Amino acid sequence: MLNFKYISSRGVEFDLLTNDRFITECNAFDYEYSPVTFGKRYGAKVYGFEMPMKEIKAVIYVFGENRKEQINELFAAFDYDVANMQPGMIVCNDYSIPAFSVSASEGTNNTSSLLWDSVTRTLLCPYPFWSKQTQFMLFEDSGIVTEFENIKDYLPVSENGKADYEWDLMTDVGKQTSFVNTDLVGSEWVLTINGAVNGPVIHIGDKTIELDVNIGENEYVTIDSRDKTIILHRSGGSEENVFGYRDVSVDIFTKIPRGTIEVWWEGEFTFTLALYDERTAPLWN
Repeated sequence: MLNFKYISSRGVEFDLLTNDRFITECNAFDYEYSPVTFGKRYGAKVYGFEMPMKEIKAVIYVFGENRKEQINELFAAFDYDVANMQPGMIVCNDYSIPAFSVSASEGTNNTSSLLWDSVTRTLLCPYPFWSKQTQFMLFEDSGIVTEFENIKDYLPVSENGKADYEWDLMTDVGKQTSFVNTDLVGSEWVLTINGAVNGPVIHIGDKTIELDVNIGENEYVTIDSRDKTIILHRSGGSEENVFGYRDVSVDIFTKIPRGTIEVWWEGEFTFTLALYDERTAPLWN
């Protein structure tokens, strides 16, 4: 069964396949690679492929006496995300893709007793691949890797519904363990290093991740291989770009390959590692 929803940057979910709302004429499964070529006398030599930004167009039908309110609430979420440069998330089955709603065309304003309206929106996806979290692992004690089906199963939640990062986990000095990555072509990843730790060093497979950063109590650093970002999240809620504090002699953002991956680190701190499967289109359920 297909499911399709939009989750705003503030976490508000809009299910677009319900009795009150559903989409038609949606091209979410469409994609097209652009070949990178070198001209020859006859034809061309293809030495790679590129994927441009994706545009997803959808006609949304809304039913019921409160359909105007539903449409206005959805449009307000679209506009907020664009104005604040914070993408929402389109979720289709188990896969998701960041998106901005960048244009609208005039829909059908129905005044009959059928009580329905339709609107058309175009959503721009700067990163063109759909992704699904395949593994989520907590590294804490020597030789132990705790796997969770979903990050929400691990993160403590405060009263306001946001993740509470006041960790209560300690480790011994010098730890080594391993995990198995079953993805066929390697995985993009997000690493979260929890404070307090000064200058953490983590070895994952053939990559060494070293940061010249002091991470305080109740603070954490996220490293995203897809966005190529390193962000320090302060305990007061502020964020700091610490991209320049990595070891610049190595490329730490490469995919984690398939197979058994050795992990080694020192110090009294914990970290989590999330692996992601990426596809040009979400899988059909």
